[in-house]
Amino acid sequence: MLHRRVTDYAGLCDAMFHMVRKNASGSPAVLIRLLETLERVMTVEARPERRAELVRHADLALSAGRIVVEDPADVAILKARRAALPAADARPQAVLR
Repeated sequence: MLHRRVTDYAGLCDAMFHMVRKNASGSPAVLIRLLETLERVMTVEARPERRAELVRHADLALSAGRIVVEDPADVAILKARRAALPAADARPQAVLR
């Protein structure tokens, strides 16, 4: 019998976002776009456990920016983008059906 391991939502997010964050941690523009993407996904994701994964990746992106990005203005933009994300337990703005 063949068994195939299937990833869960957290694993899917890890596969999508870890590589981008790690390879672009020195690029404020890419980290800003990553945070914007996470914010867009949160506007349609209704499940709190999935929203928590998105928030986790937003926190990781901000943390990478704080460590690597040297320009204080860029770090301020990253902080503002992270602050713009809704809370994991907030209701989404829209739900895709």
